[in-house]
Amino acid sequence: MVTLEEILTPVAFQGVTGFVCGFIAGYALKKAAKIVAVVIGIFILALMYLGYKGVITVHYDKLFSMIVSYLEKVQIPSTALAAVISYLPVVGTFAVGFAIGFKKG
Repeated sequence: MVTLEEILTPVAFQGVTGFVCGFIAGYALKKAAKIVAVVIGIFILALMYLGYKGVITVHYDKLFSMIVSYLEKVQIPSTALAAVISYLPVVGTFAVGFAIGFKKG
């Protein structure tokens, strides 16, 4: 006969592991996102400045259409969604840990 302890131990381990990994990933992602945002901001300001001075000509309509077409291509395939659903306990606690780590970062 299977005891309750034998059932709950792996689930609890998955939950704790998912939370800790999520917290670390969220914290690190927020720190990295801040750095990336600063770099992108500096790049855009440099483009605007060089365009203002007449050094370069920036075709913003083509730039934005290129960005939109790239974002339309980035989608989650259904196989990835099925994998996420199969690991729901880990993913759920990972998401909670990620949110808390992102908030604290």
